[in-house]
Amino acid sequence: MSSDLFAPLPEPTDDPFGAAPSSRTLGLVALIVAAVVVLAASIGAAIAGYPLGEAAGHAFASTPVGQSVDPSWMSTLQGWVAVLEVAFWLGTLGGMWALIQGLIAIATGRGRALGIAAAVIAVAGPIVFTAAGTMTMLAGYATAAAMPVG
Repeated sequence: MSSDLFAPLPEPTDDPFGAAPSSRTLGLVALIVAAVVVLAASIGAAIAGYPLGEAAGHAFASTPVGQSVDPSWMSTLQGWVAVLEVAFWLGTLGGMWALIQGLIAIATGRGRALGIAAAVIAVAGPIVFTAAGTMTMLAGYATAAAMPVG
């Protein structure tokens, strides 16, 4: 009886799953979408945050101690609230799309490094959006609250 232990290995066959895709287009598109969406949403939040914070600062500074703030101060800011809301939904939906597309690029090998970068940017997007809106809103609030009432 002979042993197959030292027999030569058979020739490799064709890959049943096909050759690995070499196109990096999917990862590149995911990266571009993630960067544009995070940048646009954060700029929108930063632009809309200042007037909202300034109006809130005026409303709270002009209200006597012990009384509640009249919510009518928000009625003049409908445009800025709309800008903030559009920026939020643009960032949310576009960021989710970029994240999913980046994960697909990672899993399929079509621009793996670019897909990783897109996923990281898309995950960091809500943090950047919140920080940009909060900083400008607080700046507007501090500016208005420091002004004399009258």
